[in-house]
Amino acid sequence: MPLQVFGGMQTAPGFKGAMKEHRVHNQKQGDEILQLADGLDHNDPRAPYVHQGFPMMLYKPDPGEKGEKVVLTAAEKAVALENGWREEPYPKVQVALLDPAQEKANLMDTNNRLQAQLVQQNEALIQLQAQMKQLLSAKTAK
Repeated sequence: MPLQVFGGMQTAPGFKGAMKEHRVHNQKQGDEILQLADGLDHNDPRAPYVHQGFPMMLYKPDPGEKGEKVVLTAAEKAVALENGWREEPYPKVQVALLDPAQEKANLMDTNNRLQAQLVQQNEALIQLQAQMKQLLSAKTAK
């Protein structure tokens, strides 16, 4: 049973055509090799794929821990799901970037708001210190 692994020179219509022929040829050869690995003739039809439930990957985004886990049985899956693992991965955070000038304006507004909070907290602290001094001086005067 001969198996052709490398074909001869062929003419193809440009680069895209050559790449398409290359992919088709490699797919055909890969399928034939899989047939031989299964002990079948390379021209026999392959059996349809049967879905297997396990192994299955579960997801958990914990800091310092890898967020993926492979379970091999339904019992392992049940225990993992009770421990907070999920069947679906968490979506990645999407960061929408605005115009650089708008980003700078937003950052300046946030900075100004936080600076104002610091000033208010500092003034409140000064007032509390003054009240504390008055209380201590009144207590020592008695």
